Amino acid sequence: MNSKSKAATEKTIKEVFDLTDEQYLNHFIDEPLDKAVNSFQFFETDPLTPREFIRIISNYIKHIYKHGLGVKQKLSEPQTRSVMLNILETGYRGPHDSGFDAAFLDATDSELSGIQFILNQLADYIKRTERQKHIGWVFTTRIENLDWNTKCLIAEVLLKKWGRFLPPAILGCASFQLVSCLPELIESLSEIVNNLMGSDSDLNFF
Repeated sequence: MNSKSKAATEKTIKEVFDLTDEQYLNHFIDEPLDKAVNSFQFFETDPLTPREFIRIISNYIKHIYKHGLGVKQKLSEPQTRSVMLNILETGYRGPHDSGFDAAFLDATDSELSGIQFILNQLADYIKRTERQKHIGWVFTTRIENLDWNTKCLIAEVLLKKWGRFLPPAILGCASFQLVSCLPELIESLSEIVNNLMGSDSDLNFF
């Protein structure tokens, strides 16, 4: 590996680490979503009816998509209902069951915190989903479009520079054997780096 290709490879790796860093994700994804969640206001009827439940959740989803996402979206009513049902069915996990029906029952459970319990869960689900979408975008635009040799160079740099943090099974692999799992390898290393940087500010990984 010549010095020019090494520098370019290290620059790509640093960019990927920077864009998937916990502080970056927190600042550009979590904080705007938290701000939108905290600014949402609603009136909860007692008893809570299915109609009111759907209205509140729909308004909540619309509010978050309009104010809390990096790419703001103004959802129509049909779009809002579709997104709401999809998020509740795939993202809601209650104490006893999951999905839309379970969410409504939990929202009326006096032992929980009413509909706020549901809203908190949905916010966490949207946050996780937006993080995954962003990380996927980073890998697609910075790694996947590279040629085979460049990907091998990236794997080689990762092994040499951060091999001490990797399990023996991975250290025993040649760089070309790691090309197919570069996103997973970088994501694992990013998590390790974030943890170590948090515990030792003197560490320098780049």
